[in-house]
Amino acid sequence: MLMNSKAARVNARQMARGAALQVRGNGRDNPPKPKYEPNVVYEFDPRRVIVLPDQPRESSDPEWIKGLAKSIKKDGQWTPGTVVPVAGNPNIDVQVFVGHNRLEACEQAGVKFRAFVDMQGGDLWWRAAKENCRRMDYTVIEWARIIKHGRDVKKLTWDEMADELGPTTVTLMK
Repeated sequence: MLMNSKAARVNARQMARGAALQVRGNGRDNPPKPKYEPNVVYEFDPRRVIVLPDQPRESSDPEWIKGLAKSIKKDGQWTPGTVVPVAGNPNIDVQVFVGHNRLEACEQAGVKFRAFVDMQGGDLWWRAAKENCRRMDYTVIEWARIIKHGRDVKKLTWDEMADELGPTTVTLMK
């Protein structure tokens, strides 16, 4: 069963996580933020990772996440996510923009979330959308949001969008 309210679940989870971390944080047990190096996979406590707000993928299958969590617990997380550092919040280390489902599965499995730290910045929403275009099918609504973002925010032509996202221009225009 697909949950179309993933954003609501994620926001509720983040608010609860933030509140719980604020209660536990006392200023003494917050180590300084590490300096990240390129091409290194780091391990993060999933409770100290926030997700990309309004991420391109709006739905996920809770049973699939549960299966992924079981697999990760048994065999480990094979594919790292991608995160960016978060400054100014002693309770949060990074924000994931690639690997939301893996993060959720790691949290369910009670294991660390493995991820590369990206220092490029830029339009993280667009970068997450591009990465997902190469892996999984989007719903029609998700495709519409991606196309709208590409046209309105990125100011891309149909051909430029097809080059960036992978599908042919004809497919995008359907």
